[in-house]
Amino acid sequence: MGDYLDEGNPNPAGDLRPSVPSHELITLSDYRRRHAMYKTDEHPRRLHARHPVVATWDDHEAADNASPSHDPGTEVRSYRTRQPGPVADPAGTILGADQRQWFLDGLARGTASWNVVGNSVMVTPIKVPALPTREKLALADLLDGQPTTANTDQWDGCTADRRRVLDAIAPQGRGNTVFLTGDVPSSWANDGPRDGTSVAVEFVCPSVPSDNIDEQLGVPPRTGSLEVEAAIRALNPHVRFVELDSHAPASSKCPRTPSG
Repeated sequence: MGDYLDEGNPNPAGDLRPSVPSHELITLSDYRRRHAMYKTDEHPRRLHARHPVVATWDDHEAADNASPSHDPGTEVRSYRTRQPGPVADPAGTILGADQRQWFLDGLARGTASWNVVGNSVMVTPIKVPALPTREKLALADLLDGQPTTANTDQWDGCTADRRRVLDAIAPQGRGNTVFLTGDVPSSWANDGPRDGTSVAVEFVCPSVPSDNIDEQLGVPPRTGSLEVEAAIRALNPHVRFVELDSHAPASSKCPRTPSG
């Protein structure tokens, strides 16, 4: 899910493995070289050898936080069904009315044991806890530069859209909707709460190259992050697991039926 690679120079200080190319990605050749560099890492190589990978567009295929108005990826889509693309919508929507209806219709018609939703940014509501300044800035960087009490760069910035989606999932009563999410380079397992009841679950995968909390703070893994993780869980009881340090691809395994 989102942020498979970064288009910038992730190692400007030159103290880590050199980036290829060493400058911000501009040309198609630049992107191909960066993808090839990622494939030199053992873990992504094993991932691609063992599992099918569905490629999704992300802002970093153009520029960090690129909008639909200048992101070339938004106009080059491949889907198994005809899907409306994004349209201008001033009401603060992450999907747009047409795309949302397409998505909800698909959920309603689905007959599979599991509805697995590839999701670009976190759908679970997250309150950002009060933290000491260094930890607060590190968490803000992880959450895409949002140091406030909520990260509006994800579904928390489009609460009406999220409510419509959860309202559509809840009456089905299947407990089989799973959101698989990227974007924030860290590991999370969340309940999707609606009026105090979980109607879906969300798994957020960590990063391969992006800095996590330990790198942001300049401390060993599983030290400075522990306070931050505890504060997040205390303020967000629907967050069942959060780990802010590790890197690697993530995998999920579903039983044959939601009941196990």
